[in-house]
Amino acid sequence: MKHVFILIMVLSLIGFAPVLADATQLVKDIEEDNSPSILWERSIGGPDIFGNTFIDSEEAGGPSYGWVDISASGTEIATSDGLGDDDRTGPYPIGFLFPFYGHGEEFFWIQSNGCISFSPVRVGLTNHPLPYSELDAMIALFWDDLDPYNGEYGNVYYETIVLGSHEVCVVTFEGYSEHPPSPSQDRITMQVLFSDDGRIRIQYQNIDAGFDRTSCSIGIQNHDGTDGLTYIFNDGTGEYPYNLLAIDFLPPEPSATLSGIIYQNGGGRVANANVRVGCGQTTSDETGHYTIEGVYPGTYPYIVWKNGYDAVRATSTLSTGDNSLYSSLALSPTPISGGFSTDFESGTQVFSAEGEWEFGTPIYSPDGAHSGSNAWST
Repeated sequence: MKHVFILIMVLSLIGFAPVLADATQLVKDIEEDNSPSILWERSIGGPDIFGNTFIDSEEAGGPSYGWVDISASGTEIATSDGLGDDDRTGPYPIGFLFPFYGHGEEFFWIQSNGCISFSPVRVGLTNHPLPYSELDAMIALFWDDLDPYNGEYGNVYYETIVLGSHEVCVVTFEGYSEHPPSPSQDRITMQVLFSDDGRIRIQYQNIDAGFDRTSCSIGIQNHDGTDGLTYIFNDGTGEYPYNLLAIDFLPPEPSATLSGIIYQNGGGRVANANVRVGCGQTTSDETGHYTIEGVYPGTYPYIVWKNGYDAVRATSTLSTGDNSLYSSLALSPTPISGGFSTDFESGTQVFSAEGEWEFGTPIYSPDGAHSGSNAWST
């Protein structure tokens, strides 16, 4: 198996991360031969098929560590929602549409084994390189056999905040224990921040000296396990991650544009209609035209609305380059203005009845008047 490690060393020296498909095969080869774990290329890596890359705080131009404390203001999960061993809980609202591998995510799940996911599929205790075909879309902060034991040995908080001009969802794993948990067990405190522009940052505030760092996966993957990035898989040195490390996973430049015209059913065009797709939003001009630039290719909810019209909701798949989508808005029913109403408390008013209708206070049917005590009934 010496050729495997020579290949990795050469790739490391020339500054490239292993190609993910090849790296997955290398892992398979090594596991079958019971050889030591791969030392993955760190600091900078990618792109994956979608175009995501990663860079950490060791690299020039990388992120600066900056912990966001939400322990007092965030929503607490592990105790209140009962997050146990090899467990998951959710969904929880992100608070905005998060673009991830070409999908607009609105909810996430907490996985007790050190991950968040965008589906309820449970993440098991055995970690793998990412992508892993048996799991859905996820972010692995420290995927390993962890156990908060319903909040006794670790907790999770989340909160959506505004940082600069962006909405950001923050999820913090605080004082989190390995399995089996115990009062003397070493802990890890880490968090992930994911933004409305598709950026992801993972940060490690504190990792106790005895916490096992030789077996974990850190990375991201798409919705069917066919694309992803691995920052670390089973680092045999036990050096990564470490206190005050920050890792950014960065999406490619948004390369899709959507344009079209908003019509009114029956003819004419609609000005000042609101149009939203993915994280982009605009209004139509005086001729009904609209353009939304800088959207990541993918599939998103598409919504058009304006006061006085019924909203249009659909799903739009955008590819790189120019995309067109035209919509027609139907006028909403005109609400009745003015009119006449009475509760009959001052008498029969202008109404009269023939047949078996009676006016007064109901005795046995109906159970009572809609308001007041009097009603017409038969």
